[in-house]
Amino acid sequence: MANWKIDSLSFAARATLVQTVTSTIPFYVMQRVKIPEATLKEIDRCNRRFLWGEKDGERKVHYVAWDQVCLPKECGGLGIRNLSLLNEAALSKLGWNLLKHEDGLWQQILYSKYGSNAFSCKSNASHLWRGIWSTAAILDEGVCWRVGNGKSIHFWLDTWLTDSPLASIVPEIPEEHLSPKVIDYWNGNDWHWFDLQPVLPREFLNLLRAQVLITEDANYDVMSWKFSDTGGFSVKGTYESLVGVDVYAADTRKWKKLWKCHGPARWNYLLSPWSSFN
Repeated sequence: MANWKIDSLSFAARATLVQTVTSTIPFYVMQRVKIPEATLKEIDRCNRRFLWGEKDGERKVHYVAWDQVCLPKECGGLGIRNLSLLNEAALSKLGWNLLKHEDGLWQQILYSKYGSNAFSCKSNASHLWRGIWSTAAILDEGVCWRVGNGKSIHFWLDTWLTDSPLASIVPEIPEEHLSPKVIDYWNGNDWHWFDLQPVLPREFLNLLRAQVLITEDANYDVMSWKFSDTGGFSVKGTYESLVGVDVYAADTRKWKKLWKCHGPARWNYLLSPWSSFN
């Protein structure tokens, strides 16, 4: 943007342009491939310079760290997205659809080419598969299960009884014993306590006693997303989890009230601490 145009824009206007235009341009590509980190850093650098009113050949003080600027508005930031984390969140949706809808056409094409293990990557893999593979840790953390008949859930490896897999709680389980499904530990009326009591802590045994399987075929297990209120995948919820903030915490209420004030957006900036940068 021309220097005279930068001078004519307030801090609020520049922040709005960064948030709604320059930070969103690469989002379509982000949903398909992992953009090189150097490219994302260069876009962030341009956004930072524009936000703080820098012109060609001129440097200005950046009064607030970029990580703080990229926090959600409810947490004291400006809601400008961290592009690297946004890229990971967007690609995680592909991984979720790959696991959730295994019978889809594009899923079957990828599985036939690379195998059914989404958490492995060959050296000659496509950019699409590499992008999905790069989100394996996020998928491992976010995928959880609502138990139905127990036929689709791995007893030790999947997240279904607590917030983490049981294998992370009982790490001494031999690798050859990690493959059974939940239904394999159910005898039709109760759990196989003879096998489970020696290895599971008491608190998890109590949780298991409260869990009853209905083994009818129509009672499917349901894969859910931990970072969503509805159980379906949410790029927004996943991004917020990667940022590491809780937008529903009690101390965010004052920020929510501020940014929800009726009127032009510049009024909100004038009422906030960010007005000192105008």
